[in-house]
Order: sequence, then C-alpha cells, then structure tokens
Amino acid sequence: MIDPISAVVDRFILPVQNITGFSKDISKTFVSYLFAFCFAYLWPKLPYGFSRRAFSLVVGLFLLLMTYGLYASFTFFGMIIPSYILISHGIGQKKPLIIFGFTMVYLLAVFAYYYRTAYGIWQMDITSPLMIAVQKCTSLAWNLFDGKKQTDALLANNGIKPTKPVLRTSHQRRVALNECPSLFGFVSWMMFPISLSVGPATEYAMFESSIEIKEAPLRSRYKLFWKQLVLGAIFMVYFVHPVDVGFVFDKEFISQPFWRRVLKLHICMSWTRLRYYSAWCLTNAAMILAGAGFDGNSWENAMNVFVFRLEFARRPKAFIANWNCGTQRFLKYYIYVRGPTDPKTGLVHPFMQYVTFIVSGIWHGWYAGYLLHFTILFLINVIDRLYFALFPIKYEERPALYGYEETQRELREIENKNIKEKHTTEKKDEKLESNSMKQKQTSSMSDDKKPVVGNSTTTCSSDENIKTDLLRTVFEWVVTQVLFNYAAIVMAALVWPTIVQANKVINWWGLKTIVALIVILQLMTIFKKKPSKTSSKKDDSSFPISSPQ
Repeated sequence: MIDPISAVVDRFILPVQNITGFSKDISKTFVSYLFAFCFAYLWPKLPYGFSRRAFSLVVGLFLLLMTYGLYASFTFFGMIIPSYILISHGIGQKKPLIIFGFTMVYLLAVFAYYYRTAYGIWQMDITSPLMIAVQKCTSLAWNLFDGKKQTDALLANNGIKPTKPVLRTSHQRRVALNECPSLFGFVSWMMFPISLSVGPATEYAMFESSIEIKEAPLRSRYKLFWKQLVLGAIFMVYFVHPVDVGFVFDKEFISQPFWRRVLKLHICMSWTRLRYYSAWCLTNAAMILAGAGFDGNSWENAMNVFVFRLEFARRPKAFIANWNCGTQRFLKYYIYVRGPTDPKTGLVHPFMQYVTFIVSGIWHGWYAGYLLHFTILFLINVIDRLYFALFPIKYEERPALYGYEETQRELREIENKNIKEKHTTEKKDEKLESNSMKQKQTSSMSDDKKPVVGNSTTTCSSDENIKTDLLRTVFEWVVTQVLFNYAAIVMAALVWPTIVQANKVINWWGLKTIVALIVILQLMTIFKKKPSKTSSKKDDSSFPISSPQ
C-alpha cells in the first residue's frame, strides 16, 4: 500500500539525493535534522508554557509524518496513547512493569513485522521512535511511582522528611513526579522533535523545566553547540563510503593472510562507528542549542555520546558508559537499579548485570546478532571487573561533567554583576589570603633550605613509574578497542549466516580470547583470595565482595 505522505516527501527529497548522492533514507534523515535545528534555535525564544508545548507537538508531528509516513505514524500513536491511559488511570503508576511489558511487546511485534518484510535490510523505519517511546513511557511510570513512594513516606512520618532517603539514587529523587501530566503535555513531550528518533530520551521533569523556565539558556551553550555540530559534520564522511560486512563471503578476502583479515575487520568496525557519531553529535548540538538538556550544572543529560572519552577509554567500563548515553541512563535507572538487592550487602544482585544486557539486546530487535552482541559485552564487562580488581588503577579520575566549566564561569559572571555589594568584602578577604600566603611562602622557603636525602632515587623511581603506567595504559587501551571491535563485528553481521562466516574467516579468535581471559583472570582471583595457613577464619570472611560495575 502506497503511503500518500511518503510519496510526496520522496519527490521533495529527490533533489537532495541527486546533490549529495546519499540514499533516500539518509537524505530524509538529514533534512529532518535541518528542521530540528530550526526548532532548537526558535524554542528558547518562544514564551514559556503553552506556546512551547504546542510548538514541540506541531514540529514533532511534522517530522514524524515527513520521515516515516502516515501509516507508520499511526503505529507510533498506537503505543503512546494506550500507555498514557494506563498511566493516567493509576495502573502504570502502581505497577510500572506493566507499562514496560506493554511497550516492549508492542515494539517486538513491530520488529517482527519488519523482520519478515525487510529481513537483514537496514532502513529508517518507525522502530527508532518506538524504541525511544519505550524509554519515555517506562521512565514516566517509574517517576510517578517514586513520587508516590516519597509522599507516602512523608505522610507516614507525620509530615517530617525521613532521615534516610526513601529512593535509592539521587537521580530518582531529582526526576520523581507527584502528578501525572496532562494528555497535551504528555504528547508534546513524546513528540519533542530533537529526541524523537535517536534520543536521548529526556526525562519529563527536565522537559517540563525547559518549558517553564522564563530566562533564556546560558550563552556559553553556543561554544558547546558549535563543537558538537562540527564533529557531527566531520563524521558524515562515513556516508561517502559506507561499510557492509558482506565482504566476508568474498573469495579474495578469504584468501588473504589471517592478520590482514583480522585487521580489515577491525578497521571497518572503527569506521562504522562514525555513522552513529554523526547522528548523535548532531542531536547533541540540537539539544544544547535548545537548552533542553541543562540540569543546572552541566549539559551532561543532553549528550548521547562522548566521542573522545570513548575512543581513548582504557577500560571496557568507560567505553560502554560513553556510548549511547541516553540508553545507558535508561538501562541503569529503570532496569538495573530496579532489580532485587542482596540483603547482606545492600547492593543490586550481580545477575542484574546480565539481565540488563539481555534487555538491551531484546530492545534492539529480533536478530541473533543483537543478543549475541550484548552477551559478548557482558563477558567483556566481566573481564573488566576481574582484571581491575586484580590490577586496580591508583589514580582513576572521573571525567568532568560536560560543559561544567563554561557553565560555572558564566554563572559566576552573572552573580558578580548582580551582587555588587560583595566586592569590598571580597577584596578584604583577598588581602588577608595574600598575607597568609606570603607567611606560608616564607615558612616553606625556610623548610626548603633543609637538606633532602635520596632525591636521585625518588626521581628515578618516579620516572620508572611513569613509563610503566604509560605502557600499561597503552596496553589496556589496545585490548579494550580490540574486544569491542570484535563485539561490533557480530552486531554488524546481524543475521546468523553472516555471523558464522565472519567468525570463521578469523578462526573465532575473538570468542576464544574472551573465554581464555575470563578463565585466566578467574583463576588468578581464586589464587589471590586463597587463605594462607596462618590466617584465621575471621580473616577469611573479611574479603570484600566486588560491587557490580
């Protein structure tokens, strides 16, 4: 059946295809990005409240129809409207798993349709918005559940705030809701144009704050916006020469030496990542321009990928955390954290790690490549946990929140302009601090004059430590890249015959390496924890239980 809207859009997109040489789906996607950037520019300039909600709804509906057509758009509303009915009537608020179950079954049914009609063919279809809708509907149900849990605890304590937090994480407390949004507010949030297709799935509380805020977003966001926009434009080079792993069946490729086959596959997987980088960086830029992902301190929630953190990650845990960050947040706060806890330690049961990876695989679709890919990621995560428990990093620093420095600098400038009376007191404090610093410097100068023993040995040892740390960092970075490129081969192959062939041509070395590493590290862990003869029973029970990553 011919979609009437898609037929009109295809004629409109044809000149773009002729100029760029991109396929119809890619051309349509990037035209939708142009409209999304126009929306992001106009969004903060609109009056707060109703006008922003209406603008989000109208533009989002336009992009949905333009990109996916009329019939697919009905499919989208077939998920979100029943979900809202269940949530607004209290069913989803009391049992959020019902919403998660309904949306996942609906998504898998749509996946099954495309599995039968377009098997093994990549295309832009309605499943992308539906995947984001699963996250949004599920998060809304849990946020209302958390809000009710907080109010019930407050009433039970006679209106006094409990000393112990009712909710497990600060994120849950920050996004909890006490009232279900109206249908108009819900649909405008679901249709938010920037995160409609590829995310990140913004929390309703953050979307509401971006609507109700009267002041324009910070000017420093333009610097971050241009960074992401330029990166997204650069990574579009992938579409000039897209990669298909179908070459694993070519006789010429099979006849090449083993090391060349492995190297070519790994290079292709690194190149394939540019496709995702391009889409996500452009989305990052649009989110920052609109001011929709600002949490008061940074633009971390507007980001879907951190390219440089990912590419230079020295451990698998950091690699995973910086890829598809919107989905990572959903899996963490609405799947993993919601699992049962160990009564002895109070931590989430370790088996929830594998459950989370499997949920992610099912959420991606029916293909065998997805489940196998996320199973391999779970095994890589096990390697990370075992290895870094045996060889911990001494000074592992968390990366700074994205845009935190620029934001804090501008907030300080605004504060200095608004509060002029504090300048005199600040100057006095600076004089006192400078005097105290001078006194400290004079005392330290007198201490420096004392002879120091063993300077040469300490400098030599520090130089050796720097060299060993550098070598170790490079080694861990190479291993991380190799492991994840192997996992990407399985996902890119997608269908079972291609998966088997891609592993045959490299003699299944990736899977063999992963299994060997787990066995070796597990034996080293057991040997390290083996109690000595002189140790007492009390000492045996004091070994720390490794917390889930």
